[in-house]
Amino acid sequence: MIMIYFPTMYTLRNNLLAIIFSLIFANILNAQSFDITSMIFQDQEIEYMGQLDWQQKNKNGSGIYKDGKNVYFGDFFNDKKNGYGMIIAGQKGKIKNLKGCMVYIGSWFDGKKEGKGTCYDFNGDIIYHGKFENDKPTSIYPSTNTSTSRFSFLGLDGGAYLGELTDGVPNGYGLFIANDGELSFGKVKDGQRYGTSLLLENPYVWKVVKWEGDSFSEVTNSNEHNSKLQVYKDAHDKWWSELKSEFKEVGLGLLSTTNQFVEYKSSQNSSSSASYSSGNSSRNSSSSKSNRSSVSSSKTSQDCGTAWQTDSKNYSNLETRAMNCIDESEYNSIQSKMKSIRQKWVSRGCHITQSEWETKPFKDKF
Repeated sequence: MIMIYFPTMYTLRNNLLAIIFSLIFANILNAQSFDITSMIFQDQEIEYMGQLDWQQKNKNGSGIYKDGKNVYFGDFFNDKKNGYGMIIAGQKGKIKNLKGCMVYIGSWFDGKKEGKGTCYDFNGDIIYHGKFENDKPTSIYPSTNTSTSRFSFLGLDGGAYLGELTDGVPNGYGLFIANDGELSFGKVKDGQRYGTSLLLENPYVWKVVKWEGDSFSEVTNSNEHNSKLQVYKDAHDKWWSELKSEFKEVGLGLLSTTNQFVEYKSSQNSSSSASYSSGNSSRNSSSSKSNRSSVSSSKTSQDCGTAWQTDSKNYSNLETRAMNCIDESEYNSIQSKMKSIRQKWVSRGCHITQSEWETKPFKDKF
């Protein structure tokens, strides 16, 4: 087998023509004769390039990920593959539960293949197109397919393309390599990119763009994202500080209530049977009312129990998703869920601090 080695992303700008010829040559030989993982991640210290969460720790948004000996291009949430994306088997790599599959393109949920997807073999031919559940195909695999779609390389004016083609024209999902070394991936129809996609200038500099025809408008970029993350982090720290202060007040309120109850029980135990006169009854009644009033007035977050704590965490996770979301319909759905959670606890007399991301219009994000 003839092996073809590719330069890393750092040297793409100086060697792009060699890469394009190598890609075409590799396609003529066999898709197994190149290692896409080594091409992208020759630097062993780098395993991910793309968007991260506000803590700059977890993969969140879109990116390119070295998944063992394979490489994944697509969407993430909470450090797992979620949304839509493409995974390509590297040299000696395998795609889980799909024997003989070189490429899977389709939907993901919680790190697993879920929903509709397409599998291509090492010749670039479709061997399965259909539904997946829990990381596995739901129908017979592999299966015959009469589609003219293939997975292959294609030389383009200004670069090269690796992805799905129909009758030799890019259609579906794929990776673009520009003459200046810039990498981008996303959906394409009749040779033109559409929707949102991620453009990588180098492992640490990216931008999210929205395509219309041959041109695009920039939605956000790594510099803007990082500055907004710092603003969000400051707001989050302030919210957490206020929440801890509320917990402290709740604790003091419960302590006061407990002390009153202990004093009340102590006075009952020390009284003789003769002391239960109407006057004492009146005083005990007054004490009981005072105690009930204290309990009622101290109903705060702590009184709402573990269900409130779980929803508070879910609300915070939705807040993070809203901040990183680049799809307007998904963003609106997240805001609706945040509002529903918060209003549920308001009706129960409990409190979840409203986030600005619950009401901020999508157009004001960028």
